[in-house]
Amino acid sequence: MKRFKEWWKENWENRSFRYAVTIVVLIIAAIAVSIYADIRDSGEQNVSKAAEYCSVME
Repeated sequence: MKRFKEWWKENWENRSFRYAVTIVVLIIAAIAVSIYADIRDSGEQNVSKAAEYCSVME
């Protein structure tokens, strides 16, 4: 862990390294938001399908 901290500290001074880290973090955040939205949408679709099914059965 100490080696990693030293490596990180040395590379963090480099502007392109900071940009690369920022871009990777933004990509990971975008993927996480996309997965969350997909899960949320699928849940809402299941609820609406169930409501449609119940209304058809009545």
